Amino acid sequence: MFATLVLIIFPTLVLISQVAFEEMRLYFIKGLENGSLTIQYINSNIYIYYIIIYFQYVVFLITLAVFPPFPAPHSTEKYFRIRGFENAVLEYEFVRHILLVTLVLLIVILAFTIILPIIHSYFPPPLNTLLNPGILNVRGTGQEVLPLHIIYYLRFYLFIIVLGAFLKILFALAKAQFRLYFAIGCFRIIQRKTEEVGKMRYLVKGLNSYNKYLKRCMNLQMSNLTNIYSKISIAPQEERKKIIESLSDFLERGDNTLEPVRYLLSLSKVSEEEFLTEQPLKQKIKDGYTLLIPVFTIIVTLITSFLAKH
Repeated sequence: MFATLVLIIFPTLVLISQVAFEEMRLYFIKGLENGSLTIQYINSNIYIYYIIIYFQYVVFLITLAVFPPFPAPHSTEKYFRIRGFENAVLEYEFVRHILLVTLVLLIVILAFTIILPIIHSYFPPPLNTLLNPGILNVRGTGQEVLPLHIIYYLRFYLFIIVLGAFLKILFALAKAQFRLYFAIGCFRIIQRKTEEVGKMRYLVKGLNSYNKYLKRCMNLQMSNLTNIYSKISIAPQEERKKIIESLSDFLERGDNTLEPVRYLLSLSKVSEEEFLTEQPLKQKIKDGYTLLIPVFTIIVTLITSFLAKH
């Protein structure tokens, strides 16, 4: 999966290459200090530095500029058809899970690096020295310590993943049609699922996505989905299969994207006037917080990184 390559393998190689580069740099500094290395020897091995730097630039370009907007030249429908509806759904779910996990880790490490100048002195020796951020300001003496650098490299590693995954999701959700085709993809996954629990899980995902599509296009959403899920889940297997096939057919047609609403209304116990409602203010605030948390984390990471260099 391309997302695994971009969000896991490439950034991990960047982290490893940066640690290797730091070890090489410290080795050169110590070699110059004790006279075991010469400038000529260092210059003859400088190509390793350029290989690492150019490799990192390529990874950053792919992760932050190529992967997130793909497939920008194509419509959402064409992307789902080229990528495959099921694969597009699975890729989005994978990116979302990666974002959630790495965002939590980034927040933890970011908070740790922010308070590290205050708390490092409370660590027992030699940790109080190894984790002293002030030692980073001692340049050219070889006194920089690798453990402290690894912490900051790990923060940068997580930052790249979070930013790449967040941009990918942002570009996807920027188009209202994405939610509709995501719902179609979920129902296609249901068709090849054998266990009933797995089918219901993707039924819920699909209808929730379709509901968000309605909210985006009409500023209205279905208000009784939880009861509908309960009714479908406790229905006999044949009846449940018929409901799922009917919803899938309505979504696949594409000529009338409101047909599933009429069908779901027939399964609901509420009136027509109460079935489609505006989004509650509480839900709007929750959606806003969901978006602001990664944005705030990214901004704070950039600010702290900038201040650390000035």
